[in-house]
Amino acid sequence: DKPDEMIRLRLRQSAMFPFADETYLGHGDTINWMTPVVTGSDLTADLLITNITAEHRRLPFQIDGEDVELLWWIPITEAELRFKKERGIDALLQLFDQVRHPRQLGTFRKSYVPLSLHEEDGIRNADRESP
Repeated sequence: DKPDEMIRLRLRQSAMFPFADETYLGHGDTINWMTPVVTGSDLTADLLITNITAEHRRLPFQIDGEDVELLWWIPITEAELRFKKERGIDALLQLFDQVRHPRQLGTFRKSYVPLSLHEEDGIRNADRESP
């Protein structure tokens, strides 16, 4: 499979998830697909957050009379998903800020969370992405 096609498929699956499960997605929600976003990647889950671009946060967009909020899609690792579940969305976003998580999609980056969540000084930097 080609990486671009795999990413498009994951985005489509994420977009359809609320309809298939009759639910909604909002800031801080995650979807654990348990499969890499692209072959060979450690990114197996998706994080959704409020759009980080201020001018896009509140577009006048509605479906069936309901306001729709655009969300930012961020593939994350299993360790980051556990970190978010244990410590909350704010802690994960602080970690992303701390390591200067890039705005562009990096499908082969390693987890920013150390193998042991108790190794506070073991947080990895965004500059350490491997192909």
